Amino acid sequence: MTATRALSVVVPSTRTLDVPVVGETPVGSPDVIVTPTHPLVLVLVRTLRTFLQTWIGLLGASGIGAVAIGTLGTGPDGLMQAMTLRNTIEATALAAAFPAVVAFLQNSLEYITEFDRTNPGLRA
Repeated sequence: MTATRALSVVVPSTRTLDVPVVGETPVGSPDVIVTPTHPLVLVLVRTLRTFLQTWIGLLGASGIGAVAIGTLGTGPDGLMQAMTLRNTIEATALAAAFPAVVAFLQNSLEYITEFDRTNPGLRA
């Protein structure tokens, strides 16, 4: 290695024996590490990222801080706050599922299109 830090790049690959490849660069520039990963893993990671980003954004927009667990009281009021918190979490998780499904479909379609383009002999 010619530098102390390296840039890591993840690329789709369907071969099972692929290992990360290090591309050395001139002194003073970071080396590049190319890590092959199965396309399905990349699609699932992108889908999960979209779900979590949307869910956290919706939780923040819903004012979840107003009913945070630390402020829950005891008695009927505390129970109502807990139910409101649970309902808010469930509703925002359900709302975040739709963008995650769209991201999954979009990323899957991209990989299917790329596979079709690189393997024209497999077309039906």
